[in-house]
Amino acid sequence: MSVNFSLKINNDVVGAFSATRIISSVDETEHDYSTDPDSVHQYFVEISPSMSYGTKTGKVSHRYGDSVWTLINKGLLELHVRDFHTRTESSDV
Repeated sequence: MSVNFSLKINNDVVGAFSATRIISSVDETEHDYSTDPDSVHQYFVEISPSMSYGTKTGKVSHRYGDSVWTLINKGLLELHVRDFHTRTESSDV
């Protein structure tokens, strides 16, 4: 299973997110396509901003039955999306 999306502001693409299942955490077999809600898998996650920042990659474990939104949230947290904000934005608070 893969989840991919482009992030747009108006019609301008400002980044992309991808999460691709790579291994079942249960038995370490590659390309396990189980859809059992209780199965746990590892996913390769990647975020690619269209700005001058570099691509970030990582891995997360995810229970299949916990929804795609949970997987996206885990991926973004793993990649520390907040690190893409500039220091000037955070110093204005």
